[in-house]
Amino acid sequence: MFFNRAVSALLLPPGIFIALGVILFLLRNRVPSKIRMVLSLGLPLCLYLLSIRPMEDLLLYPLESRYSKVKSSSEFSGARYIVVLGGGSVSRESESSLSTSGMTRLMEGVILYRQLDVPLIFCGGKTIQGAEWPSEAEIASDTMRKLGVPEKDILLEETSRNTYENLKNMMALYSPESFVLVTSAYHMPRTMILLREYEGVKVIPHCVDYKVEHRRYSLLDFLPSMGALNSSYRALHEYMGLVYYALRYS
Repeated sequence: MFFNRAVSALLLPPGIFIALGVILFLLRNRVPSKIRMVLSLGLPLCLYLLSIRPMEDLLLYPLESRYSKVKSSSEFSGARYIVVLGGGSVSRESESSLSTSGMTRLMEGVILYRQLDVPLIFCGGKTIQGAEWPSEAEIASDTMRKLGVPEKDILLEETSRNTYENLKNMMALYSPESFVLVTSAYHMPRTMILLREYEGVKVIPHCVDYKVEHRRYSLLDFLPSMGALNSSYRALHEYMGLVYYALRYS
């Protein structure tokens, strides 16, 4: 898990820009002046573009528009489980909690539970902070109980470290033949590619946690922000995963 995150941090912004900047500095006497100039201007420009809302939307929209959120109850017909994929957690000494994306996914899962009255499976293992911290599934389980979900309908997968293991472990534990899959809209395309491995399983994709805002741009949207950079990073991470798994399962 640490290795995968380290590679992603170096290959995706802003890590790749920092790495290229360090390399450019170390090799400054060996790199032709024209190339140095292009890189010196190009790296900040790329960082700027990835930090503004128009580029954020451009990257996210193809991912979020691939699968629409289910709107009619008839589309849930035949689902025997609700599967919610973890979206990260925050470990604190006082109390651990799910990330914003993780909580959004879980809350939608609970809403669906009220509607469908089928068991809810939450997938999410421990973070890289260490074994002493609770898994995402443990945190989610506690939240679901507080929201009134009966213990008998709370099923957990709490040993996974990534999406691939989420699905692999969940299928091994519960073997669901049909389920509603709840995850962030930008994350759904990669997840559905991974599910191709399980033939005969009926999956109803249900997207939440949309990031693209459908409003006109203002001048403020062309100012760089950490929020836009974070969303651009998420999108690029998903594209990297899509390419990897598309090649793997082709």
